[in-house]
Amino acid sequence: MKIYFVDTNIPMYASGKEHPLKTSSQKIITDIAENRFIAFTDTEVFQEILYRYFYINRLSLGQKIFEKFYLLISPNILPISPDDVLLAEKTFGRVPFYQTS
Repeated sequence: MKIYFVDTNIPMYASGKEHPLKTSSQKIITDIAENRFIAFTDTEVFQEILYRYFYINRLSLGQKIFEKFYLLISPNILPISPDDVLLAEKTFGRVPFYQTS
């Protein structure tokens, strides 16, 4: 089974207003819920969700998205270490992205 990292934009687009990426983000969320692949995220994704919705004065909505995403993907939440930061720089642009179609 394939393993994918789910970044901040997926739960935010899936839960947000109409956007060109809304439908594909919702498909990814559905695929996670239906165990079509193994999904991981990291602690930073949750911080980014809260910060973004706090910044636009919609923290309550951000907390709902946080909670739903947490329930969906837990326990596959990774910590971020300094080594991870360096690895991200080395692999950037070389890792394939999940395609919904």
